Amino acid sequence: MPSPSQVAALLKAQNIRHVRLYDADRAMLNALANTGIRVTVSVPNEQLLGIGQSNATAANWVARNVIAHVPATNITAIAVGSEILTTLPNAAPVLSTGSYFMLNVYPYYDYMQSNGVIPLDYALFRPLPPNKEAVDANTLLHYTNVFDAVVDAAYFSMSYLNFTKIPIFVTESGWPSKVYTLHLTGAGTLLANDTTNQTFCVAKEGADPKMLQAALDWACGPGKVDCSFLLQGQPCYEPDNVVAHSTYAFNAYFQKMAKSPGTCDFKGVATVTTSDPSHGSCIFPGSAGRNGTFPNTTSLAPSSNSSTSGCHSIYGAGSFTTSVIIGVLLMSMVCL
Repeated sequence: MPSPSQVAALLKAQNIRHVRLYDADRAMLNALANTGIRVTVSVPNEQLLGIGQSNATAANWVARNVIAHVPATNITAIAVGSEILTTLPNAAPVLSTGSYFMLNVYPYYDYMQSNGVIPLDYALFRPLPPNKEAVDANTLLHYTNVFDAVVDAAYFSMSYLNFTKIPIFVTESGWPSKVYTLHLTGAGTLLANDTTNQTFCVAKEGADPKMLQAALDWACGPGKVDCSFLLQGQPCYEPDNVVAHSTYAFNAYFQKMAKSPGTCDFKGVATVTTSDPSHGSCIFPGSAGRNGTFPNTTSLAPSSNSSTSGCHSIYGAGSFTTSVIIGVLLMSMVCL
């Protein structure tokens, strides 16, 4: 894993000016000091309850993770949780706080899940002839790309709930390609070697067995993963332990959900890897040795254009994660 200083050097070398962290890792924030890079820090989901119930806890979090680092580190926004609104039947109580609405927009997933309805050019911002543009039947607005349509849909949905003055910030977007192994030099040079175009979700080394068991039960139950391969006598029964079984279930869910962001977490006990966890006759979903179909699966992968309750920083313009998501961030007030 690259060190925080190596990551900061890479960002500068690639002229990346905005980043989002999924936590407020001190080492990473220190490494980003004096770079001028605009940084969004995040309150991890597991800390939301405590912060939401106590103003003092919220103030301490801001003091420790924001005030302690500015102005050297250009922290411009706070994302409160990650994809938390996808679990709420109604977002109105959160919208009523007046905070900025942070949205993850991935045209790729809309394209992949549209069964051919969405043209590739429409998802990729490529020019379309007027007769190919999407036209909203209610407003008669013409849309030339999925990204704009999704953002407008979010505004329209908020308007339907009588929230009309809440700005939207896009905190994540992108289009997946092949998986690369990154080698960072001291000068920040990026060397990418094409490897497998495959990623898998596995149990984290040293994860709490009780948390693994709870996550396994969820995946094989509400998560609607086909866990029949883990039954005694089936190819993936051995080794018969919670780490091996949860790894299979985590990965099956991850692949079923089209590797959407946030679907390989399981409350912090799972992680993404490029190493195929298949062994013997146990071929994991997503492996080159398996066609990737999922029998007995009734739920469709939800769109990953998901949202986060957000707060802006008044200060300007768990552990260090392996990914730093590049977002489109227009920053300027802290409100927890």
